[in-house]
Amino acid sequence: MNKKILITSSLLVVILVALSSVLYFSKGNYIYSTETGGNISAGNYDENDKVLESTIEVNDEKLNQLFVSSFIDLNQGDLKYELYAPNGALVYETTVTHKEGFKNTVELEPFLGEWVAKYYINETTNGSYTLRFEGK
Repeated sequence: MNKKILITSSLLVVILVALSSVLYFSKGNYIYSTETGGNISAGNYDENDKVLESTIEVNDEKLNQLFVSSFIDLNQGDLKYELYAPNGALVYETTVTHKEGFKNTVELEPFLGEWVAKYYINETTNGSYTLRFEGK
């Protein structure tokens, strides 16, 4: 009799764990992460390249939430930063100076397609930028 109770209890635990796993993963607890970035050098400034573009492709249909983190660290000059959704809509913009720097995370609709960040620089802009997308 004790053996039967032990087997039944063990089987019940296995079934509960399996069901919990299925429910956990089907509820969107899925993690997506990608980033891009680069350096900006005042010494390499070219009048024809006043706008630096950085793109990130979001192609995961399971996303329910999308968090966009932007990090800009300038040691001289300033820049204007804009973020565009795949449909071309401007979703965020700001001006960053070397005195402040910039670190920000916003939650946005997880539109599929190519997101574009534009960095409008000048001859004094010098520093680095990182753009990170995380979703679940």
